[in-house]
Amino acid sequence: MPVTALLGTKPIRSLSIRTLLGAATREFDRGNWERGLLLLGLVVLVRSGAVIDAFRGDRPVSG
Repeated sequence: MPVTALLGTKPIRSLSIRTLLGAATREFDRGNWERGLLLLGLVVLVRSGAVIDAFRGDRPVSG
């Protein structure tokens, strides 16, 4: 199974989101708001699937 296919599975995305949320919480607790907000933005991208689709290279085939 290609790595991108593995990253696109729902359980892996859920694990990634939990990991990112934990890291964001840790950064907020340490007072590093910029890094925490960056991690939360990454959560939104992963949740929407935009990052996974970009790595997969899902583009319409021309011609």
